[in-house]
Amino acid sequence: MPGQHEQEIRWRYYKPSPESDTFRKELKGLPNTARAVLLATMNAYRHGRALPRQVDHLGDGIYEIRITDKGNEYRVLFHHPVARYAVALHAFQKKTQKTPPAKIKLAKRRRSIWDSGPH
Repeated sequence: MPGQHEQEIRWRYYKPSPESDTFRKELKGLPNTARAVLLATMNAYRHGRALPRQVDHLGDGIYEIRITDKGNEYRVLFHHPVARYAVALHAFQKKTQKTPPAKIKLAKRRRSIWDSGPH
């Protein structure tokens, strides 16, 4: 089950260069309450306590944290390359029924950049 795991993990945020803090900027751009709920859900995932409805595997190693705040849907797309950490790749407000393919494609591109860099 995606939201449960035995070992506590650490979150790393997508940052393609030392000067660019891309994921944190996206997260800060969300409403305060949505950001707080996303971070709380990420923390629950970190400790293996996220509910099944809060985490989904989208395929090809990309997962999503899913929350609803004040009738709006928000997502954090991430990948989990090793057991000890997960990489938060993209945070956004979802405005369509399904997670847009362009958002998944962006997460995959960021994953490739992350995987090819020194971390």
